[in-house]
Amino acid sequence: MADLFDQLVGQEEVAHALRAHAERPVHAYLLVGGDSAVTELAALHLAAGLQCAENGCGHCEVCRLVLEGKHPDVDLHRSDGGNWPIDEIRAIGTESMLRPRQGSWHIEIVDHIERTVSGAASYAALLKVLEEPAERTVFILTADSLPEELVTIESRCVLIRLRSLSPDDLEKMLIHEGANSESARAAALSASGSLRRARIFLRDQGVVARLALWRGLPENIDGDISTAIDLVATVQAEIDSAIAILKKNHADELVTWRYNRDELKIRTESKEQIDSRQRRELRLFRVEELGFLLRILSEVYRSRMATLVELGRSNEVDARLRSAVAALERLALTGERLYETNIDEGALLTDLFVSLSRR
Repeated sequence: MADLFDQLVGQEEVAHALRAHAERPVHAYLLVGGDSAVTELAALHLAAGLQCAENGCGHCEVCRLVLEGKHPDVDLHRSDGGNWPIDEIRAIGTESMLRPRQGSWHIEIVDHIERTVSGAASYAALLKVLEEPAERTVFILTADSLPEELVTIESRCVLIRLRSLSPDDLEKMLIHEGANSESARAAALSASGSLRRARIFLRDQGVVARLALWRGLPENIDGDISTAIDLVATVQAEIDSAIAILKKNHADELVTWRYNRDELKIRTESKEQIDSRQRRELRLFRVEELGFLLRILSEVYRSRMATLVELGRSNEVDARLRSAVAALERLALTGERLYETNIDEGALLTDLFVSLSRR
């Protein structure tokens, strides 16, 4: 019979391990993977498995409460995108000493623990928390990567590695969450392996059309700089449209934050921390969307090369092959420059399209 862990698409070995640990837990786990949304999802699934009477049936009230972040004995602590302050790590330690109120365990989920290593005090505080656990407390730590500095914390935990999701994996997860196949496929291809981004794209009605637009761009490059400028304007307008979805999510987040602070009196991150994190998320989203554009263009030129190779050798074919190779090199260089500080996006794209128009 299917259970909660079967929902972790593309993570069969991880699901098997989490299923076993839900029945026979230890005091601390470290989940490491390349996508924070997936590691968080796996952490919540393990927490639900620990609290559920059937170790993760997936359909009871306990499982639902944990996955929705509403179970009183499961605390999810998210960093704001920066390093973990020592005061917050100590607060987690104090909270972890509480006995469970309803469930079998008091579970502390702490994300991005790699962000403790830059501050020796925060790292030492986290290590102390792990070394002095309460009897009924389980820690589930997550990290995007495992730097050498985490070796001592790693030694205190059961290490579980999650693999990166392919577009096919993402598509299956989105369909499982209720998306139609066409939108799920377009969102999965656009998401750069990120479940969070894929979920955002599902709310974007233009994602399918944008994918087609990106693929058709090379056919509109004609060697005229005015055309290149027009194409840049089109690209930027499309990205602005896509990023509006994330901005709406941010606005909704602030409404919830104010309600929790003013009405429920829940201690949360500060407004400055939220603003800082949201600015980083907007910047990252834009860069990733431009990176997706470059990957789609690269696919177009690789496909063009494959077609040319099938035509056989000739002077014309060889010239066009060299042009396609040069285009791919230019796209790779542009991709490297995307992450430069204070890059002029418009100038970068104009330079790219003018360069491609010469090939």
